Amino acid sequence: MQHAFIPREVVANVPRITMTGHELVHIEQHMGLADYEPEQIAIRTGSGLLRILGAGMVFKLYNAEEAVVVGQIDSVTFQPKEAGT
Repeated sequence: MQHAFIPREVVANVPRITMTGHELVHIEQHMGLADYEPEQIAIRTGSGLLRILGAGMVFKLYNAEEAVVVGQIDSVTFQPKEAGT
């Protein structure tokens, strides 16, 4: 019997975050936008809040499954959810 491979991020509802250089961040498995300004973007995920800091940032793509942010990316930080939230 063959077992289907299901990626961990799908099963555990954790985001997959890929950064390309200092110009692009690709987020899969997000749960919506928490804050948006060209210098700061906050995105909710199943396991916490993702903050992207930079300049001139815009969404190249944004839908229910994924988000792609482009611009000058200075930092990407992750704030895990508090226990019980």
